[in-house]
Amino acid sequence: MGADTGSTISAFRILFNTKNSPLKQNLAKMNDYGVAYYTLLPNGDLQGNWAHSGVTNVFTEVAIKTSGAHGIVGNYDFSYLENGTFVLGVLSVTAVQNVFTFIWSVGSEIWFEGIGLMISSDTIAVAYRDH
Repeated sequence: MGADTGSTISAFRILFNTKNSPLKQNLAKMNDYGVAYYTLLPNGDLQGNWAHSGVTNVFTEVAIKTSGAHGIVGNYDFSYLENGTFVLGVLSVTAVQNVFTFIWSVGSEIWFEGIGLMISSDTIAVAYRDH
């Protein structure tokens, strides 16, 4: 089952277009923010697409699961190519009930933090910001 980008886009329209939306207000204070969606693959890895402020491209990310039980929660080695630079790091995904926290780190530095919601049994939408 693949990602339903129409549902993902609709979900973010609701979040951004709600009058006095805290997400909308907080994004105005950030230097770099974006949206992503990931597909949970049968082997536990993640395949993602994302875009962030100031960029017109949609990027692809691969995250290989290194620890964690079945499902999306766990640690991953991620990689992506942006503007000719290959980026490698660690993605940590935790959950409290149905809300997921994403933290992307490169070396010992946290680059991005995000919050995600499952769109389907194998797709999660994530809003993120720079750290």
